[in-house]
Amino acid sequence: MKKSVLGLVITIALISCTKSPENKVKDNVEKFITSKMDDPSSYESVKFGKLDSLFSPFEESKEGIKLSQEEETLSKKLSNNSNRIDMTESIQELKKIQEEDKTITERRKQIVDIMLEKSLKYKGEFIGFKTKHSFRGKKNGSINIR
Repeated sequence: MKKSVLGLVITIALISCTKSPENKVKDNVEKFITSKMDDPSSYESVKFGKLDSLFSPFEESKEGIKLSQEEETLSKKLSNNSNRIDMTESIQELKKIQEEDKTITERRKQIVDIMLEKSLKYKGEFIGFKTKHSFRGKKNGSINIR
């Protein structure tokens, strides 16, 4: 019984000593901002917003990258076809290029629709937290935080 109580006390002590995600984020944000300030002692936290989980976007997934690359390739083909039109000498060749452009444009639209649909449903890997933070302090220039 004494061992169980001792184990429980140690477990509770360890759990209570670990920082919550909110406190870890606050500490990291404050450290980052003060490291960029001319006068870190002037830093004054005003408000932290709600902490929210941040997940990787669909565009950074293997499938998203593959679709983006395909769309980019098709875009380049359209651009090349535009240059070819300027040098076209026959109506037949012009019609062929126009048909190819139509096919390419339809595929690009499909890709954009697929990416939009999948990105709305996609839940990527957890990559951290995000929050808004207001603060006061002396700084020459600006701090760009993303």
